[in-house]
Amino acid sequence: MFEMSKQSLSLPSRLHRITGESRTLEDIAQPEEKPFLSETVRQYIESDPARLCQKHIKEHPQATFQTIALARLDGKTWKEMSESFGIGIPTLNNFFQRRLRELAPEIRRYVQEQSD
Repeated sequence: MFEMSKQSLSLPSRLHRITGESRTLEDIAQPEEKPFLSETVRQYIESDPARLCQKHIKEHPQATFQTIALARLDGKTWKEMSESFGIGIPTLNNFFQRRLRELAPEIRRYVQEQSD
């Protein structure tokens, strides 16, 4: 379908009239695609460059901010995580919210650096 559209549009001749040079659609530089914000945040959490995502819920070393945040990004519910970790939903949620508030400036800085 793309090929049919391309032929019927006669784009190269139009480009020639506009730019004065003969170019095809494939020759035109495309804007660089930037990753979605959620992808950049995931990248920060996964790489944990300053090792700030390793703090865990007291007496539950497997329940780090990193594992909880990645589970949330993967669409896990609080109930699923509660059952998986053996930790109450309020405890999980409160820990996550506290850590997120603490890490927000660092995550924001990382996202800004990645978008520059």
